[in-house]
Amino acid sequence: MTEGISAALPATDGASRVAPSVWLRAALVAAIAAAVVVTAFDLVVAEPVVDRAVALDDRHHTAVAVPEPFTRGEQRSGLVLAELLYALGAGLALAGVATLLGPVRDAARRWLGLGAAGAWSLTIVPLVAIPPLPPGVESAWTVDERRAVFAAAVALGVSGVIGAAVLWRRLSAVPVPARLVAAGAPLAIVLGVAGLVVPGEAVGDSPPGLVWDFRLVSVAGQLLLWGALGLVGARILRGRPS
Repeated sequence: MTEGISAALPATDGASRVAPSVWLRAALVAAIAAAVVVTAFDLVVAEPVVDRAVALDDRHHTAVAVPEPFTRGEQRSGLVLAELLYALGAGLALAGVATLLGPVRDAARRWLGLGAAGAWSLTIVPLVAIPPLPPGVESAWTVDERRAVFAAAVALGVSGVIGAAVLWRRLSAVPVPARLVAAGAPLAIVLGVAGLVVPGEAVGDSPPGLVWDFRLVSVAGQLLLWGALGLVGARILRGRPS
């Protein structure tokens, strides 16, 4: 994977190696900042949508009194921890890939590019292939099937990024507009495969508005996390190597 991504990076003439500790520091600070931002978004915007889904599910199961293993307050506490762990994992992954790619002329640019690749592969392509479902909404797919489709979507997303990166590097002599079209072709193909080839998922009879509200806030939160991770990390890395 790193060989494919590195093919899109500028030639190493004039490039310098950034110490792993620099990437790591940027990853940790950016991850904490991203976790704070997305947690605030979740608690203010996303959680009311989840509350609607939970209330609807409770009304559908009033005949069966099954106590919840965790209260909504405990679930919110878990959400805060989960967002922090996810952001830290994403940041450390970016730092690891950035280190493996070797010397660089603009560390901030590399960080932003890797962040965009992560958002594309882990959020955008899976959204098209297997959109998220709110709590209590039944799916015709089993949990294992949903995991398999998600993993396949991530693999598709990564392959599209590598294909775009290779084409962008190899077509350096082509005018920028044509170069953008050519490099965007693998990404368009990936979206087409995810949206048209993957069979649609049948869901329960929950209100369509609730389902789409949940999908919108879920994806918005993930994009917000990746955006904050990329921008804060790039700000820390600006001017490196110097």
